[in-house]
Amino acid sequence: YNNEHFLFLNLSRNIVRATNLFDLVFQNMLVKMAASGGIILSSINTIHRFGVYSGIFPGVLSQVRHYAARKGTREKAKKKKVKVEVKKLTFEEKVRRSKKINVLKPDAMISNEHTKPVAIDDVYHMRYFQWKVYSFAEAIQNHREYFHPTMYDAPDSIVCVNAELNMTGVKKTKPVGTFNKIVPVKHNFDHGEERRLLAFCKTEEDVAAALDAGAVLAGGSDIIKLILSGEISLHNYDTVVAHPSMMPEVLTLRGLLKKKYPNIKTGTLGIDIKSIVHLHLHGIKYTAKPYEHFPEYGVAEVPIGKVLTKDYDTLCWNELWFYYIVLSMETEHLEDNLRSAIDSILSAKPKRPGPFITRLRIICPPSLEKFKIDDKLYIEEEPEVKQTEKDEDDEFDDEEEVAVPVAA
Repeated sequence: YNNEHFLFLNLSRNIVRATNLFDLVFQNMLVKMAASGGIILSSINTIHRFGVYSGIFPGVLSQVRHYAARKGTREKAKKKKVKVEVKKLTFEEKVRRSKKINVLKPDAMISNEHTKPVAIDDVYHMRYFQWKVYSFAEAIQNHREYFHPTMYDAPDSIVCVNAELNMTGVKKTKPVGTFNKIVPVKHNFDHGEERRLLAFCKTEEDVAAALDAGAVLAGGSDIIKLILSGEISLHNYDTVVAHPSMMPEVLTLRGLLKKKYPNIKTGTLGIDIKSIVHLHLHGIKYTAKPYEHFPEYGVAEVPIGKVLTKDYDTLCWNELWFYYIVLSMETEHLEDNLRSAIDSILSAKPKRPGPFITRLRIICPPSLEKFKIDDKLYIEEEPEVKQTEKDEDDEFDDEEEVAVPVAA
């Protein structure tokens, strides 16, 4: 380097140092003015610094803030930092957007069966032809052959009716939800449950009737006092029924009874104590619920009886052969229970036109066979009724209900 170039570099460095020194003096002056109560120029929003950096970037203006940002600016910055909530898609929306998902639709959605031809051969592909319709007696006989001691040998299997439901409500946007019921079957059978029942009655006649019907404990205010004192635990009883005359005293146990509190809708409150006790001891409980991803369709499986019963006391031996004397419920008794089950399901039908039960099939677990029966023989066709505005506003009550009990 020559002397001229060296002098130029020293001059540039001195100019930068002088500029920085001027900035410091000016900032200190403003601070002293503020401390002494002087007027700070509120209109000054920025301080511009003039920099000369070795002659490379002469005349550069850099903005330096000495005040808080405006309120609107802070709010915009906060909004940018907020995480955007991702909306969760429903199952139907995922299926609609993606073509790779294969959805297994329930049998209740198969509504084009009547458009298929009738099979003329005894061996055919069920996918391309109508399902065979059996009579109730034929369906029961097929299950009895399957569970015969010489075949599957499961005589205690329970026959059920599989009812496929159209869960569309009065409003299309609000389908029928899950509901629980108890069927008062005409012909009792062993349902495999141990039920302990407590009955609140005031008169001695009702107490005796409840005990004769099968209640574990029955009584009045004396039992309520023992419950309040802790000598009797309500956890030992599955169901609690009561006579209306006892409700003022039973009201004191409402906090302890909770869901067991007697109610007309659940069929645990009524005048005929004997029939109520008989219903909850021998009635058949079932649940009707919609499919998880298709709430417009549902299913209900109601037990109606046992396919066979085996009497091992009559087992005899003759020439290395076992002979079983098989006793079974009569087909007529099973059909009567079937009608009671269908009536119970139809009692939950919403006030809208169209069928509620779309298909009936007779099943008997653990067998996988399902025999379709003609539902028109058990369901009366309802006349078409025009919906009124009042009916459209009604909502379906999906609480647990019970049909009219049958006396023992």
